Amino acid sequence: MDRKILYRHRDNEGTIEVVQERDARSLYFGSPSKQSSVRPEAPHELVLPYTRTLAAALLFRPEPRRILLVGLGGGALAHFFLHHFPEARVEAVENRAAVVAVARDFFALPLDHPRLTVHLRDAGTFLAEAGAAPRGGWDLVVADAYNADGPDPATLLEEFYLGCRAGLHPEGVLAANLWSSRRRRLRAALEAMERVFGAPVYRLQARGRANVSAFARQGGLPADPGPALAERARALEERIGLAYERYLTDLEPHRRTWLDPFIP
Repeated sequence: MDRKILYRHRDNEGTIEVVQERDARSLYFGSPSKQSSVRPEAPHELVLPYTRTLAAALLFRPEPRRILLVGLGGGALAHFFLHHFPEARVEAVENRAAVVAVARDFFALPLDHPRLTVHLRDAGTFLAEAGAAPRGGWDLVVADAYNADGPDPATLLEEFYLGCRAGLHPEGVLAANLWSSRRRRLRAALEAMERVFGAPVYRLQARGRANVSAFARQGGLPADPGPALAERARALEERIGLAYERYLTDLEPHRRTWLDPFIP
């Protein structure tokens, strides 16, 4: 059997399903889109293309010590960062207790890991609290809060990006998982990110997928990647095994005209 439902839960916030598939175990929130996929024998390997493109944020902040994940899902990104960055502390903020339990029970997320903290909170409220961020700020904030309809609308707003900026190290990077099929919403999110952080904001679309990863840093990311980033991409690819040289080639600065041909 190629597909077997291991767990199904419904509450006021929607449906959660855990499905064992041929090559991985996947999490769904009541829609055909996968929220997370993890291979139990190698949980640190990023299965889904969008999670791999989010990890391209390491091109701009290659040695993160303090990482915040907004949205936990099955914990694939938490597994990835805990494995590859043994000196990093990883925090996740997730507002659904059932999602945290599923990540622990079905995706082997070690909630008792000494370098992992999970906050059962609303992300916007958490970011607005004084003292939420560690001293010096997070090196990476990865925004990947989704529901059955796509990105959590609250994480696409200028107010959310302001909260992320306030908690980031001055050289820290925001990576956001966006969705390209709703073009107006995508453009509004990219422009809000640019107003908060400055230009350029970079986008990276997973090849053959609707997901668009966006990257921002206070004062804007480098306008010209240059040879230093090329060398960093080679080093990251050798160390981690992801296609960082390809990601660097596919990275594009956001331009306001980018989506115009697709919007009536």
